[in-house]
Amino acid sequence: MSRLNGVAQLLLCSLAIYILGTPRIAWTAEVAIQLPLARSAYQTNEQIDVAVIRSAPQALPAGKLTAILSGVEDGSRLAFEFLVPGAAVIDGVAKRTELLHFNGWLLRPGKYNLEIAVDGAKAQTPLEIYGHLRKSSFRLVNWGRANGPQQLAEGENNLGFNLVYGGYMNDKDANCLRAGMDFMPCCIMSGGHQMDLRMECDWSDPLVVRGGTQRAVRGAFQQRTRPNVPGIHFYDEPGLTWHKHPKTGEMTPHGLPSQLQAYQAAYGEKPIEYYEVDPQNPDQVRRWKNYNQWKLGFMDAAWKDSQFGVSYAKPDFISLTQSQYGFSAFGDGYYFNVVRSLPITSGHGGYHDYGLGIFNPSFTVEMARARDFGKPCWYLPTWYGNTTSDEFRLEQYLSFMTGIQGMLSPPDIDPYEPATKPAAQGVVESNKLFQRLGPIFTTMPVTRPPVALLYSMSHNLQKETDDRNATYAHSDKHGQHLYFSYLAGKLMQQQFLAVVDEDIVDGTLAAEHKAVILTSIDFLAPEVISALEKFAAAGGLVLATADCGVQVKGAVNLGIAPEFADIEKIKPLMKANNWQEAGKLMTLRHSTDVALKLAAALKPHFDKAKIQPVYTCDQPGIVASRQTLGDVEYLFAVNASQDENGNPMLGIKPVVANFELPSDGRPIYDAIQGGEAGFKAEGQKLAGQFRFGPGQMRVWARTTKAIQTTAGAGAAGGIRLGKPVIRRDYTAAQNPQVVEIAGAVIASDQSLLGGSIPITITLRDPSGGARYELYRATAGGSFKVQLPLALNDPAGTWTATAQEGLANSSAAAQFAYSPPATASVAAGSTPRAALFG
Repeated sequence: MSRLNGVAQLLLCSLAIYILGTPRIAWTAEVAIQLPLARSAYQTNEQIDVAVIRSAPQALPAGKLTAILSGVEDGSRLAFEFLVPGAAVIDGVAKRTELLHFNGWLLRPGKYNLEIAVDGAKAQTPLEIYGHLRKSSFRLVNWGRANGPQQLAEGENNLGFNLVYGGYMNDKDANCLRAGMDFMPCCIMSGGHQMDLRMECDWSDPLVVRGGTQRAVRGAFQQRTRPNVPGIHFYDEPGLTWHKHPKTGEMTPHGLPSQLQAYQAAYGEKPIEYYEVDPQNPDQVRRWKNYNQWKLGFMDAAWKDSQFGVSYAKPDFISLTQSQYGFSAFGDGYYFNVVRSLPITSGHGGYHDYGLGIFNPSFTVEMARARDFGKPCWYLPTWYGNTTSDEFRLEQYLSFMTGIQGMLSPPDIDPYEPATKPAAQGVVESNKLFQRLGPIFTTMPVTRPPVALLYSMSHNLQKETDDRNATYAHSDKHGQHLYFSYLAGKLMQQQFLAVVDEDIVDGTLAAEHKAVILTSIDFLAPEVISALEKFAAAGGLVLATADCGVQVKGAVNLGIAPEFADIEKIKPLMKANNWQEAGKLMTLRHSTDVALKLAAALKPHFDKAKIQPVYTCDQPGIVASRQTLGDVEYLFAVNASQDENGNPMLGIKPVVANFELPSDGRPIYDAIQGGEAGFKAEGQKLAGQFRFGPGQMRVWARTTKAIQTTAGAGAAGGIRLGKPVIRRDYTAAQNPQVVEIAGAVIASDQSLLGGSIPITITLRDPSGGARYELYRATAGGSFKVQLPLALNDPAGTWTATAQEGLANSSAAAQFAYSPPATASVAAGSTPRAALFG
């Protein structure tokens, strides 16, 4: 069958094409419409397939098929006719199916009625078309439980989500699509360390990996026709397995048959067994460490295989899996490279029921993300359904301020029934804030602060060499005491960035940081020590807690060994597995006591090295973060002030905090509300007093120059728009007709203000209705979006507006839009190419 050529293939909003003279039919024909994808809701980024089934008791003659797509709400009308061939009678009936393909990119979102007329008979069916562009470029993910109509309230215009992890639900009724959310099948392989929780299944076993890949590919194949599915989520909390060793009878992660076989295939020799290792034998130590470091690549290799399968099923699908929670479980295969081959890191805590309580989720993401900052990170800080709104927003904000690109909320907090979810208010509040401000993190990299905090794998592997049961970093003082160092930074408004041995060896530490903290480290690989000594000799600050056993020339002993005051009571309780009683002596409140002492030991060294906090604040519970790019610096302040009379792990309270910043001539804006931030000049400082509710976040932006607030030539306010340009290419299946809107943020001296600035872009049609409202951010000071225009969008003058989110200046630009006005039907054409080039 041939296709229509050029504009002749387009359904027109202003012209119906009719070919008259259809002969009368003496018999009754029937026509039926079927939607092959078994749904009536579609998006503007897909092909909409329609099957027209013609039938009659006598032969069907060649004739004409008329298709009319009528907008129920906007009154638009798209119509055309095709010539269709006849069909002979076979087994007492003449039957033929005509296939129509509508290009959703050229249809305006709305409700439609599709009417087909052919052979003297008519049929009709309703269609719903929804836009595919999400309001925010920041991912707001609901790992939810809502099903059916419950999903309709969850989109960006309501509860605020734009992506659903479908581990407990599906989108078979297309309600996520209707709500304006993307949908991703979640844990499509399984969940728990082992596949199907079967202890014999290890990620080193090629049969396990292949089985997982088959599940992922099957899921991708099933979802390939859904336009709001961006990819496939593999697994929840994967990890290498344990087994009962056949020789020792111990439960251990060592010596798994599949791992031994894989190692022998890779190296041509069997690895040394864990019970054979003599820590005093250098050759055995070398073999043992090589084996255990090599194991750290198994899970990423599994994801690489699965990703290949998913991409083979649908090339544009992204692949991701749940990681990060087990960052310290190196014996179970966790390190910074655990999802290195995947395009997105999707992780979770580290929840608030142990360790640092309310700080545990952000501690986990900051430690787990070490060295892997080059791709988006979507993170789930909170899990439990009894979490309050204050706790929820605090844990969200503490994680968000580290510079990530997506935030998740968990199944038991899904707010589709808000009255039954204590955290519902916090979910909606944080979603709405992230919608507008989050896009800055989609266009700016993570800022590396002056101080680094070392998480050392060479220490971990040495400890495991000395004691083969020490397979978790958190079972040793290094992993345990990192909590205290991390918290010390928070309490002094300093920002510590987690680094690993590789960052020190390859020069990242020396290039990006002024200081590094070594916490309770007894061993470092020789190349790490050498790099640290060079760093110190060049003026870098190496600060070591007093319980560090490793010797680094030039390192400064802090004179304090971070440890719980009641450690001698805690040790026997832990040895007896009395975790409940031990936990009472290891709360966040107890950790804070230790962290404050460590902070006091760190401060003089930071002062001497002129390493200043993000800002000065009189409330130690205000947590600081600084993210900067080009001309724009963002200062984050989150209230994690502990309630002395509340829960020792979760209690938080409101505070009034006084802030001081250097008065260096730069303006300061409220990045959440827009406008002036409320600081006043006091000598050489800017001072401000602000009230914070429990878990509240404030964000201030400092720019190198003030944002232009007086209209200049061709500009209104500090943002300028170029003339919108309509681009048409009807040979393209995607984006065949778009309006391109571009602009920039201008400083008071009329120069481009580089960096990342939140932008709200609105496109209104001639009636004033908002066709698009989008939250984006500038990249290097400018922005550009391409917005699809439909053939049944109204002709006339359209208006594009853009508002930047710091000084709240705005600009507008207009353009004229006229859909194509003429078309013709080619002789012998068939209904194969409606709305297609």
